[in-house]
Amino acid sequence: MWVRVALAAFVLAWLFGPYELRAWVPMWLVFLIAVGLELYFFAGALGRAPSRRPDRLPQDIDRERYGYVESPELLLVREGGRELWIPYAGETGEELEALLADARERAEAGEDAPPQPVEQRRRARLPLRRLLVGLGLIAALAVVVWVVETRTGWDGLDSEAKAAATARFSDEASRIAEKPVTVECDETGDHVGVVQHADGAALVGGDVAYVTPERCLELYRLAFEDEVKASQTGRAIAVLAHEAWHLRGEADEGTT
Repeated sequence: MWVRVALAAFVLAWLFGPYELRAWVPMWLVFLIAVGLELYFFAGALGRAPSRRPDRLPQDIDRERYGYVESPELLLVREGGRELWIPYAGETGEELEALLADARERAEAGEDAPPQPVEQRRRARLPLRRLLVGLGLIAALAVVVWVVETRTGWDGLDSEAKAAATARFSDEASRIAEKPVTVECDETGDHVGVVQHADGAALVGGDVAYVTPERCLELYRLAFEDEVKASQTGRAIAVLAHEAWHLRGEADEGTT
């Protein structure tokens, strides 16, 4: 339970928190760890000995004194025009639901075999139910991340807006490089991003610079929406200028 709460909290922090968190922690890795934990808990629950439920039957001392004959107590449940017989020993809640579910399955299959013990059904069904709930939560959070990212980030801009933005970035970089150059927003992550640990990249003396979509978005907001977000906007400008100086031919990082 607490693992799932922590996962949901981290996803919210990743979406709406500082950019550094998104830059250093890829969301696919978080979801992969979450799925692994769910499978680990599921395997552990299957291999763990079932918890002992309270013994509501007569105790040994009473059996010795008064005698006791072991016989299953069957409870008749009428449901949907049919009769279901279940072995009942005071179970409640999930245990009772497991008994009813097993009786329904046997009735639909036309089986007359005796029902499995309650503990055996609990071991098979409860871990599976918890696994499905956990995987469902992970899938829901993944959908939330996808929706937010595609509607609020660089991917949320249409193709015309992206083309106008990269043209403007290229013009500004060309002024610094003192020659025509092109700035591309590396949406595929092949040149810059988390794996390369860089917000921008350019070949010294070349004519193409690559910038992460996050920095492109900050530059777009500045150039087209007159929106400034303090250090993030400043960092985006610095990345663009830095790579433009490399395109100009400057190789020394300190000078750049």
